[in-house]
Amino acid sequence: MMDMKEEMMSDAVDDVMEDGEEDEEEEGDKILREVLDEIGVHLSQQVTLLSSLLSHVLFTFISSSRMRLLASVRCHHHSRNGNQ
Repeated sequence: MMDMKEEMMSDAVDDVMEDGEEDEEEEGDKILREVLDEIGVHLSQQVTLLSSLLSHVLFTFISSSRMRLLASVRCHHHSRNGNQ
């Protein structure tokens, strides 16, 4: 009879512990998903910002390079016309 009570008590404790472990695991998974979502949002925002910044830098570089090229062509054109 005592063995049966001990076994029942042991089973009850095991059941409670297993339920607690499952709850903890679910809670841990939930927290991990939230953290990864948070990081994902931040990374996404950073990528968007970086992309925008890179576009602006490239546009500025191309524009200034084009202006320098045009100025060089004009200067060359004027110097050729002046020498004729």
